[in-house]
Amino acid sequence: MEELLSQQDIKTVRPLSVRMIFEDNHNWDAFSLANKDILRDVEIKEVNKMMSCIGISKMALLLQY
Repeated sequence: MEELLSQQDIKTVRPLSVRMIFEDNHNWDAFSLANKDILRDVEIKEVNKMMSCIGISKMALLLQY
């Protein structure tokens, strides 16, 4: 994702969703494994809930530049 953003004008790239950031390069998987001892159940539950959201109808968050 970082390479994509550095290679293109950020305004020409489609809006990034929070889900895309978490999924890119397995960011959430790596973070949750590295921090499994300090992550609370509620944090894991809420991230998993957010990851299951698809589309604006479920209030998906989009980051626009």
